Formats: sequence, C-alpha cells, structure tokens
Amino acid sequence: MPKRKCSFTDELQKKYPMFSRGRDKWEALCTICKAGTYVSVANKGCGDLETHIVTAKHRDAVRGGEGTSKLTDFFVQPGKMEDAAHAAEGAFAFHTVKHHHSYRSMDCTSALLKRTFTDSANVKKFSSARTKTEAIVNGVLAPHSVDTTLEALQDIPYLGIATDGSNHDTLDVEIENILFKIYQYFHIYTVRTESLKEYCEFVDIQYRTLLSHSKTRWLSLFPGIHRLLQMFPALKAFLLSQEKPPVAIKKFFENEFSEIYLWHMHSLMSVFHEHIEDMEKENNSVVEVSNILHSVHNVLQECKENNFMSIKVKELLAQKRKDGHDQDCNQFCAAVN
Repeated sequence: MPKRKCSFTDELQKKYPMFSRGRDKWEALCTICKAGTYVSVANKGCGDLETHIVTAKHRDAVRGGEGTSKLTDFFVQPGKMEDAAHAAEGAFAFHTVKHHHSYRSMDCTSALLKRTFTDSANVKKFSSARTKTEAIVNGVLAPHSVDTTLEALQDIPYLGIATDGSNHDTLDVEIENILFKIYQYFHIYTVRTESLKEYCEFVDIQYRTLLSHSKTRWLSLFPGIHRLLQMFPALKAFLLSQEKPPVAIKKFFENEFSEIYLWHMHSLMSVFHEHIEDMEKENNSVVEVSNILHSVHNVLQECKENNFMSIKVKELLAQKRKDGHDQDCNQFCAAVN
C-alpha cells in the first residue's frame, strides 16, 4: 500500500506565515530565503518545514532580513483614522476650489492646523499642500463631478445650454470691439476730434459724430457701423497717420478687407434694424411680434443657405480680385459663409 503524501494546506500557511504555496500542493516556497527556495512537504508535512527553519541558510536569511525594512512598512495602513484624514483633505480641496482660493494657500494650511489643534489625532495625519490638493481636485473631485452630472442627465429627456460670449464661428475681425474702441479714442479728446474734422474736410467728407453702443450692444450696432462707413476714408487716413494709435485699431485699418467686413456686417445688421423698428411700434400685438421674429429667422436662414452678399460687398471683392487678391477673397468668403 503506497504511503500517503502530505500537502501544503491553509492551516500550515497560517502556522508558518513565512511560507507560501509552491509550484504544486506538495511544495512550499520560503519567502525569507532567496527566490526559488522550495521545500517539499510530501514526506513529513510540518516536519519538513521545521527542518528547513533550523538550517543555517534559513537562519542567515532571517538575520539579514531583520536589518532590512519591508516595502510595506512605508505604505499607509488602512483604518478609520486614515479615512478621516483623507476625508478632511478632500473637504479642504473642495473648499479651496469652491471659494476660488489659490492652491498656494494650502502650503501653510497643514502646519497652521497642527499648531492650532494640537490635541487632534486627525489633524496630526492631515498633510495636503499645494501639489496634493491639486491632485485631489483633478484626480478625484473633478471626475466625480463629471460622472455625477452625466448620471443626472441620463434621466432628463431635454437639455438647454447657455453660453456668454461664445466665440464659435465668429469673424476674424471683431467689428463690435473695433466700433467701441474707435468711439472711446475720440470720445473725451477734443484735440483728436478737431484733427479728424480737418481730415474730413481734406477728403471732402462731412464730419459726423461717432456713435457708441448701448448696454444692449447689438441694438445699436447697425447705426454705429453705418456712421463708421460714412467716415471710413477720413478715419482710416487719420488713425494710420497717428504716431501710436491703439494696436487693435491700427491692425483693423491696415487690413485690406476691413471695409468689406464692415459692409457685410452692415447688410446683416440691417435685417435686425428694420425688424426692430417694426417691433417698436406702439400698437403691436403678440401675433405681430411673433411674425416679426419668424421673419428675422427666415431672412437670416435664406442668407446663409444662399451665401448672400450685398451688391456693395460683391463690388469691393471684384475690385480686390482685379488687384490680385484672389486667395484673400476666397478666405473672406469662407469666413462669412
């Protein structure tokens, strides 16, 4: 009758934690000795392990291991105290972002808390300066916020997004900003205004007071552009002759297509201007206002679908093409359509 072999069981591993499962169930791997030290337990079971433990090789390995720190000693052991400290670090990171504080403010927070709350065990474990706070925000709080928002949106059948000053599909030339800057350049400077009047006389253009925006700027954009176009030659000559004009204004008038941009915006804003005048009538009904709004939408939609350009813009583009600016004309058409 063959002898029954012993195996390395869970009970043996609990009794001898320095051993683990070997290549098969008849072997044990010694984690103290050098890698690849296998001990057969097939004959005597725990007796084989005891025999290995008393060998000189194993005892030397034990003495060598006692002077070496384990890598796990440097890991933070999980526990209620550590969880509370981590929660406090997360709360401070959230507080920093919520109140728009700089991450630099967290560099001294840990030390301040430890000096202030000397008897708190949680504070002693609190350690979250600028770098760690930023990592918590970017790696924990931000992904959680995104996931929470996406999860909430799953149950909503409709969604609206509002943006302030979106720059999507905007023109290369900021007409509204230029109009405002030109007005401010002359607004409180009588000397500049008088010099501009002289330029108007020189180019045989009637001087007109420049117009500014209202608080609802798009309502006054058409009159402002119209006045700017009436004085465009004089304004361009005057501002480019100045020693240090504002950079944005100088760049605008040096652009060969600045006047064309103005005329294009003039034609589009006229759609709003005409319909605004209709809406400002005294006895409009709700139905009439609704029809006016639908009319604005339809006109703009047709302009977009047909790549509409006014006759004036087409004339100026044709002249630019004669002057050899075909590529620039194509870029302009691509930008506005």
